[in-house]
Amino acid sequence: MSEKLSLMVDDQVDVATAMKLMKGLDSSPEDAAKFSRFLLAKEVLRSRKTVIADTDFVSRVHAAIEDEPAIIVPDWRKRVSDQAITLALAATLAGLAVFVGGSVLQEREASPMAVAATDPASSAQLHDYLVTHNETAYLAANGGLMPYLRVVSSDRAGR
Repeated sequence: MSEKLSLMVDDQVDVATAMKLMKGLDSSPEDAAKFSRFLLAKEVLRSRKTVIADTDFVSRVHAAIEDEPAIIVPDWRKRVSDQAITLALAATLAGLAVFVGGSVLQEREASPMAVAATDPASSAQLHDYLVTHNETAYLAANGGLMPYLRVVSSDRAGR
């Protein structure tokens, strides 16, 4: 309702809407008081006259501020410190993963596969095993990749 009253004070509503709002002011003393304040503000802004406040103006403003409800806002410094701790922990874990991962990779270099590749007898045996596995793996239907790909196409333009 305040927006409509403000628009009416600024002459930005049509006559029918203004008449409805004026009738509504008769039944609502709160809206009538708002409309009166809006008109006073408009007059003060347009007249550019100096307005002298009465002597208890400051005390009334102070009392109104005291009556305002307190808004509790979370402490942003705590949230920032929590984020800093989380970031430091993540960086520490990432660094640890790099160092531990490097040592694990170095241990893999001496794996049985690498040893088998250096021994010619076991290398031939491993090769035979892998060829046999690749030829029969699709029969097990493990859901793995198939050793071949079927391609089907059609010529729709020729139809």
